[in-house]
Amino acid sequence: MKDIVAAEDLLRLDAHQYLEAVFGRENVKQDLFYYTETETNKCSVLFPNTDHEAIFVWNDEVNMKDIAFILIGGTLKPRQRIENINAVAPNSWHSRQGVYCGMTLREMQLINQQPIRFYNWRTESAGYLAPGNRGALDFNNLGVVFNCLNCGYIKISNEEVLESANALANDQKVFVNSLIILPEKKNR
Repeated sequence: MKDIVAAEDLLRLDAHQYLEAVFGRENVKQDLFYYTETETNKCSVLFPNTDHEAIFVWNDEVNMKDIAFILIGGTLKPRQRIENINAVAPNSWHSRQGVYCGMTLREMQLINQQPIRFYNWRTESAGYLAPGNRGALDFNNLGVVFNCLNCGYIKISNEEVLESANALANDQKVFVNSLIILPEKKNR
C-alpha cells in the first residue's frame, strides 16, 4: 500500500478482489455507477464517504475487473442532491502531474503552461475537458471535470468550448471538481 501514492498508482489494482486484498474488505464496497438515470455500470468504491474515496468503474462487470476508468471527487448518481452543488468536495488523491480536486483553473493553467479548453456550462458536457488540449500536462490518461462557484451569476460566452484564459479574465471561479484516471490504451 505504501507504493500507492498518486491517483494513477491505483491503476495497478485492476480487479475488485485486488482492492480488497490491498486495502481490506471493510474499505471497499460494490455499488453501481450511474452514467445517466437509466445507464449503469458495476463499480467498486474505495474508502467510501471519505476524503480518500475513489470509484473504480469496470469493463468486465461480471468479474469486476479491467478498469474502464477511476473517478476521484465525483459521485455515483447523476444529479445527486447535495446542499450546495458548487461546494468543493475534499479529496486527498493527487495525480502524478500535481492536479487535484479543488485546484483552481488558474493553478492548473500555470502547471499546463498553456490555456485549457473545456465545455461551456450551458452544454451537455458542462465542465469536461474539450479535445485538443496541449501543454505540459498529459491529458491522455487524465481527465478533469471543472465546476464553477459563480458562473450562474455572471455572463458567459455562448461558445460551446471555453478557454481558461477567457474564463479567468471574466472572473469565473472555476476549480477541478473531479479527476478521471484512464488506463493506458491496449493495443488490440
